[in-house]
Amino acid sequence: MYSSYAKARTARPVLPCPSRYRHRRDAPVARGHERVRVDPRAERGGAAEADGRVDQSAGERSDDDCGDSDASPDISHDADHCPRDDDDADGTHPHGVVVSLSLLLAGQTVWIVARSTGVAALIALSLSLLTGMAMRPKSLTWLSTNRAVSELHSYATVLWLPLAIAHVLAILIDPYAGVRLLDLVVPFQVSYGAFAVGLGTISVQLLAVVTIAALMRSRLGRDRWLALHRLSYVAFAAAFLHGVLSGTDLAYPWLMGIAWLIAAILATACARRMQHAFAPRKLGPLSSVPARRA
Repeated sequence: MYSSYAKARTARPVLPCPSRYRHRRDAPVARGHERVRVDPRAERGGAAEADGRVDQSAGERSDDDCGDSDASPDISHDADHCPRDDDDADGTHPHGVVVSLSLLLAGQTVWIVARSTGVAALIALSLSLLTGMAMRPKSLTWLSTNRAVSELHSYATVLWLPLAIAHVLAILIDPYAGVRLLDLVVPFQVSYGAFAVGLGTISVQLLAVVTIAALMRSRLGRDRWLALHRLSYVAFAAAFLHGVLSGTDLAYPWLMGIAWLIAAILATACARRMQHAFAPRKLGPLSSVPARRA
């Protein structure tokens, strides 16, 4: 079965035109076929209307209605066709769309890198918090002395930083994201999804503070370091909400279920940790305190 395009080409063969025919209307046509103007609106006055070649309702139709007409076959791809002045300048097929494959792959690559590094950074941060809290409570003493858990905590703590940096760089490179360098300093300034993207900015800033505090632990002292180290819980909450509100991959049910399960476990462990940290310490009996000599 031939398509309408093939039928049109078969019904009206295109004859090679010598160089003396400057315009398409001057070129010879096949015997038994009448000449049809591609654009009858170019003839002004009553000449075209007298010949009956102009539709009276042509002026009432929009340009979009004329795009689906098959009155004139496409001859720009014919081997015997001579290029003329009134041919289309771009030479593209009216029923085809030319897509730059290199640009498409480049855009998709940046977008895939941004998505994958964002999810991986959130997973690494979750492992860091889970293993860190597992080594603290007295009820899980066997975990605190487990070397594998300690090494996993150290590895996850180091891993999420380059993943977060790669995620931020991919978002900055992506032209469709519209995130600027200023948005990494001042949150809630982007044109779309300001709240969700702003939470991601706050999360990155808090994690940067936690990293600097870990490097300066010996100078800060235990109390100051512990206060800054606990900001990682707030950073995880901001990163989790950032992924839920603005992320694409967390829309999958299985990944969303895992994310909410990890968030629930971390929230429960964090609540117990904060309750234990801020609980008033009980003093021993007064009899155990030695009396001062007079």
